[in-house]
Amino acid sequence: MIIDAILVDRDQENGEISSNVAKRNGESSFPRICPIREMICMTMSQATSSLSKPESDEQIPIGTLGYFQARNRNRIYDLVLSEFLRSGISQATLARRLGKGTDIVCRRLGAPGNWTLDTVSDLLFGISGAEPEYGLSYPLDGPRRNFTKPEWLNARTTDSQTTIKTDKHIKNLVAL
Repeated sequence: MIIDAILVDRDQENGEISSNVAKRNGESSFPRICPIREMICMTMSQATSSLSKPESDEQIPIGTLGYFQARNRNRIYDLVLSEFLRSGISQATLARRLGKGTDIVCRRLGAPGNWTLDTVSDLLFGISGAEPEYGLSYPLDGPRRNFTKPEWLNARTTDSQTTIKTDKHIKNLVAL
């Protein structure tokens, strides 16, 4: 969500409003002493989702493409990282297997990136001899979801089960 904020000065004597931006003709843009300040916030994002399936020859909005690109990067990163954590090998071992520097392996496993298909293949095979499987899904064909909180909060687990899962996840991340 992008929010633009405009600071406004309201003169206490006559109620005039002036914005706190640069002035022309050398006037001071600094606020006066003891003005009443108000913050006016405007939401610049749309209230509803603008994701829609491409059906005509109109150009797909760059935001929609960016959303699906980020989803793809995050999913492949999660796949590689979970395989790495499951394998129990170290980053140094993986770097030696791939003939790469440990700094490169550390950077690739540190965050989702714009990896090539070859990079994904190398990482998975180097970690455990695995190769990715491909398939298609159509997320915009399903019913609309209106989640107000993450899915994992909706899971019916006890507090102790949630704590155990969270602790394991944190320990795995710290081990990197």
